Amino acid sequence: RLNSGLFYTYTKQIPIAEMQPGDLIFYSYKGTQSTIHHMSIYAGGGMMWEANSKDRGLLYSNIYSVKGLMPFGGRV
Repeated sequence: RLNSGLFYTYTKQIPIAEMQPGDLIFYSYKGTQSTIHHMSIYAGGGMMWEANSKDRGLLYSNIYSVKGLMPFGGRV
């Protein structure tokens, strides 16, 4: 969780509607940087690549399938 919050800090914040493939997506329990709990990579078209667990491997999912979507993605 700590690393996800640090990545959020070190990226250029981009509104969700302006994200491009490769941008980072962040999810937070309370909508704050300190409670970011998940991070994924935007794939385009409202979809993302995420490593949700070791058992399931890399998943191609809708960006709204995880609760707590932050209003800004991150671009490196």
